[in-house]
Amino acid sequence: RKGYRKVEDFFAFARERGHVCAWVDTCCDGKKSSVELSEAINRMYTWYEGAGLCFVYLHHITLRADPERSSWVSRGWTLQQLLAPANLLFLNQALKPFFLRKQSARNLVKATGISR
Repeated sequence: RKGYRKVEDFFAFARERGHVCAWVDTCCDGKKSSVELSEAINRMYTWYEGAGLCFVYLHHITLRADPERSSWVSRGWTLQQLLAPANLLFLNQALKPFFLRKQSARNLVKATGISR
């Protein structure tokens, strides 16, 4: 399946860069109650904060692009992925890095509305 292939490709990408451990967020928690949502947000923030390097895989971006063109900016985990990890690297469809958070702060502010 297409989704499984993305996970396999990600782990190969991480291994090629010397990582021996990697974690993939492939599901969304339900938003049945505000308590469940709040707990999920806090839990996920902790996971992202503990990451040595967080990759944001934008499967629909084929080449270099600005983040405001991506649906990633409206996902439920965008805030945690954007703020929690010390290092954040965006990957395009071919699993090629196309920018780092600190290099694209202006574009991320414009896309998300989150101040620098």
